[in-house]
Amino acid sequence: MQFPMNSSVENKILHAADETFLHLGFQGTTVDKIADTAGVNKAAIHYYFRSKENIYTLVFKNNLILLFDAL
Repeated sequence: MQFPMNSSVENKILHAADETFLHLGFQGTTVDKIADTAGVNKAAIHYYFRSKENIYTLVFKNNLILLFDAL
C-alpha cells in the first residue's frame, strides 16, 4: 500500500497500522502494537499522528482511494 507521506517513519507507522488494523480490527489494535510492528517507539506515533483514531482515519481513507481507483 502506498501512502502519500514524506517521512519514512510516517510510512512505516501507516504500513504497520494498516496491517494491524486488518488483523486485529480497530478495537484490538493498540498504539503499542502499531509501534512494535513499525519498529518505532510510541512517542513517534503520538508525534506524527496524535492518536490511534487519526491513524485509522488515514489508513481508511487510503484504502477507500485504492478501492475507488480499482473500480
